[in-house]
Amino acid sequence: MLTNFLCGWYLYLAILTGLMSASAGPRTWLGRIGIAAAVVAVVSMPLQYWVPAVLVHSMGSLRIAGDLFLLAVGAVGIVAGRREDTKLIALIVVAVAALPVFLYYYQPPG
Repeated sequence: MLTNFLCGWYLYLAILTGLMSASAGPRTWLGRIGIAAAVVAVVSMPLQYWVPAVLVHSMGSLRIAGDLFLLAVGAVGIVAGRREDTKLIALIVVAVAALPVFLYYYQPPG
């Protein structure tokens, strides 16, 4: 159940980071970081269901690294965004990216 929820959550993160990239401008450094974050969020979706055999032992580290990268991109967007809409989208990215980080450390019962 939580896997389906997180898959949709990463899709939402991919859309938000894509919006942040479009708002910052795809040719700016913040826009390129936003595109990289969208790619990380899209790659995180199938990894909720299928893990390659090579990555089984390091899967937890890869997931938290990707989640922390998404959180850091949002924080950089808040600080370095030149336009107000970019900063607001980055604020939403930080709020949304905090949930998978929280769920990495707290596993709900059941």
